[in-house]
Amino acid sequence: NPQPPTPQPNPPAAAARGQAGRGAGARGQAGAMVKEGGGFLTPKAIGNRIKAKGLQKLRFYCEMCQKQCRDENGFKCHCTSESHQRQMQIFASNPNTFMDEFSVDFEEGMLEIISRRARARIQANHCYQEYIGNRGHVHMNSTMWETLTDFVIYLGRAGKCDVDQTDKGWFIQYVDRDPAKLAAADATSKRKSSELDAEGRRTRELMRVAKRAREEGGEGVDGAVEPAAQELVRPTDAAPLVLQLHAGANSGGAGKRPASGLGGAGQSGLPPRPKAAGFATIDEEEVGGAAGGGGSGSAPPKSAMAAIMEAETRKRQALADKEVAASAASAAIAAAVPFTSGGKRDGWLCCGIVVKCMNGTLAGGRYRKQKGVVRALVDKYVAQVEMADSGDLLSLDQDDLETVLPPVGGALRVVHGAHRGARAKLLEIDESKFCVRIELAEGAHRGAVVGGVEYEDVSKLHVA
Repeated sequence: NPQPPTPQPNPPAAAARGQAGRGAGARGQAGAMVKEGGGFLTPKAIGNRIKAKGLQKLRFYCEMCQKQCRDENGFKCHCTSESHQRQMQIFASNPNTFMDEFSVDFEEGMLEIISRRARARIQANHCYQEYIGNRGHVHMNSTMWETLTDFVIYLGRAGKCDVDQTDKGWFIQYVDRDPAKLAAADATSKRKSSELDAEGRRTRELMRVAKRAREEGGEGVDGAVEPAAQELVRPTDAAPLVLQLHAGANSGGAGKRPASGLGGAGQSGLPPRPKAAGFATIDEEEVGGAAGGGGSGSAPPKSAMAAIMEAETRKRQALADKEVAASAASAAIAAAVPFTSGGKRDGWLCCGIVVKCMNGTLAGGRYRKQKGVVRALVDKYVAQVEMADSGDLLSLDQDDLETVLPPVGGALRVVHGAHRGARAKLLEIDESKFCVRIELAEGAHRGAVVGGVEYEDVSKLHVA
């Protein structure tokens, strides 16, 4: 039987199908290239890259893996990953070492910012916001402190910062404990102590000199009167001054007046003149001899004006000597209040002064740096203080209190030193030397101006 013929493929149709397949593949490759290029520059891709560079949520960050996740789902996927499980096994083998290391790094980073920004009192959250601005910072959830409040309380207890809590949050102030600065402060304290010792020795020496002067029968120190300046005034009813100038005795000749002195009536024929009040007394014999003596071996004549000037000079010198003696007597009277051991002032509290509370533990630091008025003294070192803001009456030791300075011209009371207990007026504040200049308003030295008084020796006087 004859076999049917085998169908032959159509060459034109196969070629057309091959070209169509190659065209579809090319279009697919081109579309993929266009999609990939467009995906890199799409707004969504750009936004994802910006988010990856910026700060993310703290609770989606893994400190062990140094991995930041964008959302909860990503963080959950990371926690189930193999790499995270290996890191957690390492952490579980010695957790305290890792946590201590993270805590030390966090504390060093925060203290570096606090030492720059918190030289003055500042809010703690401001320093923390600057710290977390660095994307590579150590996160707080990996340290021993759960919140910023716990970290601030730790700084206060460790003495690294002065901390206090207000309605606006926690405030901190850096305490500089640099060894070089502490050594310099110690040297300054020793120098001041030596100066106080030298001043005490000088005061005792002046007191011995004053006592010896009283024993010798001179004018008592208590009776020393401050000499007043006197002006040279010539009364209007005084006789006129007459100066007669004559030639020497050796130069004779007609027409020459006979030499005569200023003092004798028998020589000049003039009656004696009364001496004007207020002028120094002149030795008449000396002046007459100088004007009338004509011997070749005598001293050169001295005019009456020169003699008056010399007498006035001696008078001014005597007044200056009296002023120096009076100043020495006043210094001897001013006996400084003695200091106890350690440089502590011995019982400086007194009623009616304004003080500042520096106790940071009382009522959780509620009264720290608040001002109050001393109403009564319990004993030499403890006082009843009425707080100005709350009106609470507290019993505080003098170590927990500081003095307060009034404005210039304000009233104050001297609480320590030679004039302790006296009222005074503030004249000037010297911030470079930490001292003030005051004018005493009562006491034996009323009206005297005293300079170099330290801040701790005076306090503002409360005026109702």
